[in-house]
Amino acid sequence: MKRSRRLLALLLAVVMIVSLTACGSSKFTGTWEATLQSLTFTKDKVTVSTLGLDIATYDYKVSGDKIIISASSEGTSFKQEWTYVFNKDKSQVTITTPGLGSVVYTKAVKSK
Repeated sequence: MKRSRRLLALLLAVVMIVSLTACGSSKFTGTWEATLQSLTFTKDKVTVSTLGLDIATYDYKVSGDKIIISASSEGTSFKQEWTYVFNKDKSQVTITTPGLGSVVYTKAVKSK
């Protein structure tokens, strides 16, 4: 059940998501928003949120123009990786899921 929930969350993220930068995950640090979904990047983790609810947190790394998201389940042999192509500028990142299309994320502005 947990595995199915994690996979479903990742697939939802895949259909709408996964934002990054060029050459180094630290450039993605912060929150990136798209319709109904946001991605929050720290040094090596990305948290997927939908409608304001955190759905799942995954490991990620950047390799050239690709972002590699990986999921595993503690205590099991389950491990899965997904690769996406991205294009980033200063305030937007476009993530393309092969066969499913692209999603544009905008850097969230911190409110004071």
